[in-house]
Amino acid sequence: MIDAALGDYQSIYQSASITLELLHAVDTFYTRKQISTIIKQSDPGDFSNDYLITVCEFGAMLGHLFCQQGGFGWLYSHPYFNSIIVHEATGTAIPVFDWANKKFSEYGVDDGFAAKFKMALDHVNKNT
Repeated sequence: MIDAALGDYQSIYQSASITLELLHAVDTFYTRKQISTIIKQSDPGDFSNDYLITVCEFGAMLGHLFCQQGGFGWLYSHPYFNSIIVHEATGTAIPVFDWANKKFSEYGVDDGFAAKFKMALDHVNKNT
């Protein structure tokens, strides 16, 4: 999923790897208008629709960024988009796919996910 996300995001922001800068670029690219278009074009009966893929790639990117920090790991579930990131020392769970789903809905479209990522890291570091 990370490789797919990185490949798909090249048209938004050229990057050799998943970075915070890429997260910010993708986050700001997907405006309400962009998200509305994806939703309208996606068949809810098709498990490979653009909305589902976009949400899953965004969540996987968030998870990957946490894992790059060290001390975080995936707690896998089935289906995979129910998986979460856990900070091993504190047990703090971060539902990255839930964050992604909120990004691509009215609830969290303007949350600013690079800042949200940094705030979550700060929270975990304060509790370590």
